[in-house]
Amino acid sequence: MSRAGNYKTFVALLENQVVGSVHKDFQRHRVGTELLRYTENYAKDSGISSIILCTGMKRTDAHAF
Repeated sequence: MSRAGNYKTFVALLENQVVGSVHKDFQRHRVGTELLRYTENYAKDSGISSIILCTGMKRTDAHAF
């Protein structure tokens, strides 16, 4: 998939450490919200019409987000 060049991955850094919502210590600190906002703006500016957010089937708290 990555060879097609159609996929991007964005992460949030805090003091050079990746702190996206996958790091439990940083959940509920608006990191995920800011990442999603950045991704939405990037997509809009780049003419991208859809975004896929993968959370895993058992992560119901992430589904609520």
